[in-house]
Amino acid sequence: TANAHRNFSKTNALTHHETGIFFAKGPSIHEEADEELEDLFDVAPLIYAVLGEKIPDDLRGSVPENLVNETEIEKGSPEIEQIDI
Repeated sequence: TANAHRNFSKTNALTHHETGIFFAKGPSIHEEADEELEDLFDVAPLIYAVLGEKIPDDLRGSVPENLVNETEIEKGSPEIEQIDI
């Protein structure tokens, strides 16, 4: 089937889809950004970029250009006020 690559088992008993929820807000994120991430692997490079850190060459994913404010990212690492998990 077209979505067979998304399943970890041949039966549908135990499956996992590569979807998730990610919210971001701040000066490094476009105010009007309402785009979805193309891939969950883009979360880590996005966080590196927002923190002003070099993205490791072997890291899977890429920075979603449509979500970030390049001017703010170029300023360097922001102060982190709060992280909610």
